[in-house]
This record gives sequence, C-alpha cells and structure tokens, in this order.
Amino acid sequence: MILSLSHKFLFIHVYKVAGTSIVRALGGADVRHLVRILAPENQGPFLASQGIDPRFMTMHDHSFAKDVQGVIDPALFKRLFKFGFVRNPWDLQLSLYRFNVEKPHVRNADLDFSSFENYILCTPDAPLPHGVQKRFLFDTDGTQVVDFVGRYENLKADFSEVCQRIGIESISLGHANATKHGPWASYYTREMFEHERKRCAVDIATFGYSDDPAAYGIK
Repeated sequence: MILSLSHKFLFIHVYKVAGTSIVRALGGADVRHLVRILAPENQGPFLASQGIDPRFMTMHDHSFAKDVQGVIDPALFKRLFKFGFVRNPWDLQLSLYRFNVEKPHVRNADLDFSSFENYILCTPDAPLPHGVQKRFLFDTDGTQVVDFVGRYENLKADFSEVCQRIGIESISLGHANATKHGPWASYYTREMFEHERKRCAVDIATFGYSDDPAAYGIK
C-alpha cells in the first residue's frame, strides 16, 4: 500500500501481483515515510491536518481499499487516483504456492503444501463470495473503490498508464519478490483447473478472465 499526498494517489497492494516491484518504484512518495521522521507527538496532528486518521499508520500493507477509505477524509479520498493490479487466478495460485514453499514460516497451517495439486485440491471448491482479489479493490456491496485496475499480464503498459495518471515519468519496473516456476498452465490438470474455476468464479467474472481451459491449452 502507498498513500502519496505529493502525487495524490493510493496504491492497493494485492499480494503476488508485482506489488513489491511497484512499492520499490513508487514507495518513496508514501506519506508514512514523511510522518515517521516527525516527533511522535507531531505525527497524529499532522495526519489529522491532512485528512488522514492516525490509525492509517498501523494498517497492514495489504489492506483492502474499503478499509483505507474508512480512515481518509472523503474529500481527500475522492481526489486521490486509486489503483491496484490483478492477476490470472490460476497463475496467482501457483505463485502463492511457490512463495509458501520458499518461505514456509508464512504458511497457512490449514493448507497442504506437499504438492501443488494437493494445495489446490485441499480447499473447498465453493465460490468465494468476495473473490480472492476482488475483495481488495471493491467494497462488500460489489462497488469498485479504486479508479483503475491494471493486469499483471499487461504490467508494463498498465503501469506506464499509472505513471502518466499520477504525473511522473514512466518507470521501468524490476521483478522483486518473484517466484520461480514455468508457464502456469503446465502445472494444472483439468481437475485442478475446474476446482479453481469454481472457487475463484467471482474474480474470473469480475476481471474478465476466460474460464475455458482450452484458452490456456489445458485438456
């Protein structure tokens, strides 16, 4: 998450969607950096003077847009250019699996990481009502909170548009916190694909991803 007063934007960080690279590129503008150099007794009054509830300082880096909206003055929130990025749901799950394999200390103990197939199939295939990614960028009524949703699959062009919208020179993103794996479709059986199709139906429909396995070369 990045809140910039100087460039008037809010970045919502959906996990495993190039967010670390975006934070490295734009994070220097985050208001939290400015606040942390102030004396403790001045931090709250400064934030309040800008229309930001001091609770913002303790919010998680992967906070939902609707929650950030709740600690920012409506007039300020309206002026901000708010954006986030999403990723093909099947690709996202592979990246999450690889991340957890490489960093076991962050694992959810309720999931089976013995293989990617087990990881996918160990969860119920009932649709997640607010999606895995949609919940970051929409409120619980289904209204989009952010102004722009970029795609990981079109990262270079979409991030260039973000730079243009916030009035900075286009920055070339690195590939920070990347997980190592081949083309995602090669890791899926038809059963795994269908399982995730049901589970992530909300994200698939909201962000316009194909739910046809043939579109990805999966038989």
